[in-house]
Amino acid sequence: MNNGLPRPVTAVVIVAAGSGERLGYGMPKARVQLGGDAILTHALRGVAAAGIARQICVALPPGDTVLQELCAAFAEELRAAHAGNPESPLPLVTTVDGGDTRAASVRSALDALLDGTEAVLVHDAARALTPEYVFHRVVDALAAGAVAVIP
Repeated sequence: MNNGLPRPVTAVVIVAAGSGERLGYGMPKARVQLGGDAILTHALRGVAAAGIARQICVALPPGDTVLQELCAAFAEELRAAHAGNPESPLPLVTTVDGGDTRAASVRSALDALLDGTEAVLVHDAARALTPEYVFHRVVDALAAGAVAVIP
């Protein structure tokens, strides 16, 4: 789907700091199981599979060790999958404490991005099954000069 233009150095912020109260499972939505894996795991895999991110920064509920461990396990899964393919870029997976609002969570993640990041995609963990082409379409629009993109 690349439009032929060089893609910007991109980070993806995954917002996963919500309480999930409206969902009614008594836990953060990012922890809810979907097909045997947490919603957040699906979101992480989708972003990584798109291959557009140099960094994936996840905003988590403060002190949520379950989701912190899930992110660490995913980072290890990613390293193992890339072990035999050194040409394939390996995104850095980082976590930050989210805030009281979605905006505060996004700000916290933005503050933790690597130097040299040129574009940022903000993705909700709850949109865990987003197809890869959506990420490509957004990054391609940014490469073509868009200053903001809503998929």
